[in-house]
Amino acid sequence: MLQIVERERANSSSRACSTFQGGFAIGSDRLARSETEWLNVTVLRTPNLLLRPCSSADRDDFINLERDPEVMRFLNGGPVDHGAIDTRNVKFLMPRGEEPYVWTARRGASGEFVGWFCLYPVGRRIAEIGYRLRREDWGQGFATEGANALVEWGFGFAGYSKVVASTLAVNHGSRRVMEKIGMRHVRTSPADLDFIPGAEHGEVWYAIDRSNWVAVRS
Repeated sequence: MLQIVERERANSSSRACSTFQGGFAIGSDRLARSETEWLNVTVLRTPNLLLRPCSSADRDDFINLERDPEVMRFLNGGPVDHGAIDTRNVKFLMPRGEEPYVWTARRGASGEFVGWFCLYPVGRRIAEIGYRLRREDWGQGFATEGANALVEWGFGFAGYSKVVASTLAVNHGSRRVMEKIGMRHVRTSPADLDFIPGAEHGEVWYAIDRSNWVAVRS
């Protein structure tokens, strides 16, 4: 069961979320939101995780995720070369702890870093969800648990009417998570990521409406 622990002031930033597919994806070039829209962000607790608005203390953990070739497989085709990459041109999110709408996920019992999740408003009452987790924490249900918590918060408390997500068609792990939280495949579009094996199969988009979410829960 989702527990709302508190509401706290999150670090503000003018940078909007960019595309990322370590789990789900969020489209780039979204409209920036005014600062007041993300100052009060909910801290969430699930049976195994504590989701808290990211901070500068999470920077090293975020960078380490980008150094794992499997974590970045469907984003960058391998680990990020931080000495060579031009962050102005990347199409995936590289959070450093100052981004809005990004929650850091840690184990509730030990505080050990698990990864991060994002639920970003992209239109009137619509949000996109994304995540990136340490490889050591794959296969334990944490992606589904954290993503489901944000969907529940988005529909139950934030007032969204739809949540969407996307990933490469060959990213079967993320697609399973989308389906487990009730999302359904709505379309497949070309993916401009020719350097990533399997990208020729395209990018898949999933969505869930609040009405469907309510019906499943009732």
